[in-house]
Amino acid sequence: RRREEPPAPGLADSGADLSCPSRWFTWEEIGLRTGQGDPPRDRWLVIDRKVYDISRFYRRHPGGSRTIGCYAGQDATDPFTAFHLDKTLVRKHMASLLIGELAPDQPSFEPDKNVSLEIEN
Repeated sequence: RRREEPPAPGLADSGADLSCPSRWFTWEEIGLRTGQGDPPRDRWLVIDRKVYDISRFYRRHPGGSRTIGCYAGQDATDPFTAFHLDKTLVRKHMASLLIGELAPDQPSFEPDKNVSLEIEN
């Protein structure tokens, strides 16, 4: 279920693309968009709290479909940051894939994602 709400306070100052309708999603909704199933379903991913529909794009991804497709249904902020040096150029191409943002009540990371790095001695 997609929720439509007015923009959160301060959104205009956050650098968000305000030309995109304000649509808010939960991690549960995003987690269902992995592309798995028959027929293949939607593929969504999250980068910096923004939700992108990569269903039609992932096969054309310059780094390969598996590189981006494996992050469908999840947060891809870390790999996006690691692999894209010129973020301004890449974000220009991503604008057409933007479908909304994480709802304000959703954490910035997936609830089941381990945010701490454990180092073994």
